[in-house]
Amino acid sequence: MIKNKDLYRFKQGLESLYKKEIPVELSLKVIKNLRLINIELEDLEKVVKPSDAFLKEYQPKIESLVKEYCIKDESGNPFPKKDGNGSFVYDFLDENKVKFEKAIIELENREENKDILLVRKKQIEDFNKLLDKENDMFLNKIEFKSLPTTITPQQIDLIYELIQE
Repeated sequence: MIKNKDLYRFKQGLESLYKKEIPVELSLKVIKNLRLINIELEDLEKVVKPSDAFLKEYQPKIESLVKEYCIKDESGNPFPKKDGNGSFVYDFLDENKVKFEKAIIELENREENKDILLVRKKQIEDFNKLLDKENDMFLNKIEFKSLPTTITPQQIDLIYELIQE
């Protein structure tokens, strides 16, 4: 039985196959599995979607602090970079990182933010519990012999439970 958190790994592995030239039968299984997984993940991610209060009242404060303390380009604009997952992140000089972290703690401790943060913390806890639950969805097995002859160990590892020898 697979867990909900495994779906993210399967999705990553299947997406890496999606971009390769592979046999038609394997292509169909990849597409079917990706569609099933995407539907399931959309439902899971609704649980962790930040509340309107968080997005309207708290998130802008965080963004303001990031803009104040992060490394900026020549024009003085925040300079994001992509991390290993493709997400944009900001870097801080050491002295500004300390100031930023202190400002975040002060923001979190303000009375006006406590309820919003309690709700957000509960959402994240609920989401993490859901990730550890087993999922009974049916995913199409992929026959080992239908895999491309050039596939990385990482790609195999990502979809290992879906491979049928």
